[in-house]
Amino acid sequence: MPSVDGYLFPCLDVKCDSGALQAKATIDGLRTAGATIGTLWLDIEVYHWPNDTNHNRQFILDMVNTAEAMGMKVGVYSTWFFWRDIVGSDFTGLSRLPLWWASYNKQQGFDGFTPFGGWTFPTIHQYTGGTNITCGLFTDLDWHP
Repeated sequence: MPSVDGYLFPCLDVKCDSGALQAKATIDGLRTAGATIGTLWLDIEVYHWPNDTNHNRQFILDMVNTAEAMGMKVGVYSTWFFWRDIVGSDFTGLSRLPLWWASYNKQQGFDGFTPFGGWTFPTIHQYTGGTNITCGLFTDLDWHP
């Protein structure tokens, strides 16, 4: 396998830890298990985010700042409409990070990408979701140059 990355889908319930503590716990858990990853991707999807874009921006920034302070490379997994709804279409504060763009257009490549969040192009494209690859095992398919 040429590269292995990690994926953090943050918990947004009121009972959950802050973004900073979730990032720390994730990285501590990986290190305790002896796992080495290239990039920790933060999944920014619409599920359960508060309507307060300023709060959401800070939550994500706290995850990024904590992970980077712990020596981790960080990326963002999102779509234009998730980004708009969660942090606002004008937020470009993370555009220095790589973007894993989800758009199930069933085509490898970056055709169809519309710039958002300050990103002019993505690093990875998730182009198909829920594909039955074998024996009932379903996976999403991704492409990167």
